[in-house]
Amino acid sequence: MITIDDVTYAEEDLTEEAKIRVKRIQELRGQIDALMINYEEIQAAISHHAGKIKEVMDVSVQSDEAND
Repeated sequence: MITIDDVTYAEEDLTEEAKIRVKRIQELRGQIDALMINYEEIQAAISHHAGKIKEVMDVSVQSDEAND
């Protein structure tokens, strides 16, 4: 079953071509889901590395201040 523009189509009413396209739509939606998870993972990695830079810089600033 698939709904397009508020019209629901039963699988048995679909042509073979339409069934193939429904399957492709499902695959594409799966790709979107995977990309969204990948995006979240990349954002987390960026935050992690930014945090590590901040830690190093804070230690560096504190060392410089201690040597003054």
